[in-house]
Amino acid sequence: MVCCSISFLRFNCQRFLFSSPVKSIPTIPTMPTMRTKPMRKICSLLVLALFLSGCSTLEFPGVHRITIQQGNVVTQTMIDKLKPGMTKRQVQFVLGNPVIADHLNKERWDYIYTIDIPGLDKLQRNLHVYFIDERLNYFEGDYAPSESLAKSEP
Repeated sequence: MVCCSISFLRFNCQRFLFSSPVKSIPTIPTMPTMRTKPMRKICSLLVLALFLSGCSTLEFPGVHRITIQQGNVVTQTMIDKLKPGMTKRQVQFVLGNPVIADHLNKERWDYIYTIDIPGLDKLQRNLHVYFIDERLNYFEGDYAPSESLAKSEP
């Protein structure tokens, strides 16, 4: 019904313009804007809320964030059990499967452990184990043998 009345008004305006000696431009009534302004505000607020809910940097009160652990948990007792000359199977028994198995360098195993506790910085620990002729040669990273074991060995 609104479409019919708008086209009827346009037709009458055109007829008025061409038949009238005075060239005045009549005003065409438009759709009420009272209804469109609140809808625009609601839509823009909804879009804004969707974008903000995806941001992980904002911390909303009352939202629970979990602790995320990834990789191999390597303890000091595991490190103390490592001895030069151990086979790959023995090292795997002590430390578990390596996180990264590099097929180009089979003489190096990487053990990576990360923990992300909400409200604190992410903690990452690395351990790189090197083999020569299928035997443990040395390891390096964020772990070291205990001082009591290092003193007791000759």
